[in-house]
Amino acid sequence: MYKYALTQNNELMDIENLSKINKDNNEYKCISCNEKLIPKLGDINAHHFSHYIKNTVCSRETYLHKLGKMVFHDYYIECKNKNIEYNIEYEFSKECKYYFKKYSKICSYKEEQKFNLIEFFPNIAYQKKVDNFIPDLLLTDKNNKNQIFIEIFVTHRVTWEKINSKNRIIEINIKNEKDIELIKQNTLSYRDNRINFYNIQKNIVKSNCNGECRKLFNLIYLNKDCEIKFDKFTLREIGENSIFEFYILNEKEEYNNDLEKMFSAKCSKKNLPIKNCNLCRYNMLDKFEKNKNEPIYCKFLNFTCNSKEAESCESYVQDYKIINRIETI
Repeated sequence: MYKYALTQNNELMDIENLSKINKDNNEYKCISCNEKLIPKLGDINAHHFSHYIKNTVCSRETYLHKLGKMVFHDYYIECKNKNIEYNIEYEFSKECKYYFKKYSKICSYKEEQKFNLIEFFPNIAYQKKVDNFIPDLLLTDKNNKNQIFIEIFVTHRVTWEKINSKNRIIEINIKNEKDIELIKQNTLSYRDNRINFYNIQKNIVKSNCNGECRKLFNLIYLNKDCEIKFDKFTLREIGENSIFEFYILNEKEEYNNDLEKMFSAKCSKKNLPIKNCNLCRYNMLDKFEKNKNEPIYCKFLNFTCNSKEAESCESYVQDYKIINRIETI
């Protein structure tokens, strides 16, 4: 049971465009096996094309793959002829070095972009060879110098070899006939998990935010009340807040007690007024790790706590021997 068939002129026919009146005006054949199909337009079952010879061996995978290519090809040309946009929507990478001298950090972020494929790649062709690759469909610019591969994914994804070739690729996942409507939505978006983009952006865009930083960085810092805090800031916001000392975590770094210990030691060595259990004479790590939120065992008060307990503790004694042994960040 198929929704689509080919006419005797090899034009794609949707069963929804047929009626009992005009169904016999043409002969129909299967997209996959090329065998004769009969339109079924009954009042009970959903309208569909059926093979004239029952039990015909026919691959639904091949049917969906060929159908996806044909629908994209025909609809792309239709949009071009009618001056209708056919867009892609994706996230592209940008870099800004506005704060690099101050913080030794590059602000890397992604920004959504939408552009009309037809404007930049007006030409389309079936399975045209490019180097060692034959994409399902090939989009090219007016000078045939730049191209995009369109790949219809039913059961076989784009190969890593093709991805690593650095060719721009748009992969469309078609699992059933309903997915075909995705092609006709005029926008292929990164938000749709049936769409994958590869190598669309060739180079990272260098930009200048003029201080209007967008990316959030994880920051451990000592505030005006001499308290160690952990929060997210843009690079611009760091300078706008009352912060004595800070450390910007790398993307793969995680905030934990070891990191706080090194930061505390750094603050102490700069003679900043700080109280932290990691620097206390009575500090001992909780060897049993009963509570990761309370990794400190206090030998003097005989209980576990988190490192910030020292901020209000009257028994706190800062130990400079401990401080000098701690590697700072």
